[in-house]
Amino acid sequence: MIGATWFDSKNVGSSRSFVLRGLPEMDKATEILWIDQGYLPFTMSTGEMEWAAGGRIRRLLRRNGDCECDLKRHRGTDQITLNEISPIHEMMFSRLWEAAKGLTFRKTRYLLRLETHFWYVESITELGLFMARLHSEEQDVARIEVPSRLGSVVLREVTDEPGYRSIDFAHRLRRWREVREQASAG
Repeated sequence: MIGATWFDSKNVGSSRSFVLRGLPEMDKATEILWIDQGYLPFTMSTGEMEWAAGGRIRRLLRRNGDCECDLKRHRGTDQITLNEISPIHEMMFSRLWEAAKGLTFRKTRYLLRLETHFWYVESITELGLFMARLHSEEQDVARIEVPSRLGSVVLREVTDEPGYRSIDFAHRLRRWREVREQASAG
């Protein structure tokens, strides 16, 4: 099912995010996803027509070779937001990836069940960044302790800090790529 791997993403109560110094120990059964993620402008032209877009595209590749692509659209206001996730064909993903105009990044996600909660441990190689995200249906996730398996690699919690959302990583990488491109051209 798109948008839900180990938990139903529509029913997530809350989450916490941590920066890690590296990857924790993992066993051979750890599920691994390779993710290409991008963000679309609000209006795009596909050559044949111009259409309203906006939102996030994602391609999930699993170790067994299965591939899923989706488009997530955000609608609403600051108070009420609807997130609609729709599966899309890989060819459509490729077209939309180009339309994202570099507002993209790649990450490796490790899905861990530690104690009674699910954690995403992610590596964004191009940024040299390792993150852990706790997703829980519990409303008071601040009371959930970091399991010892992760605690040894946690640098700090960044749940409420600006700059640690996926779209922030995409913006940062696009700026860095533009600077590198200008430096190599000049």
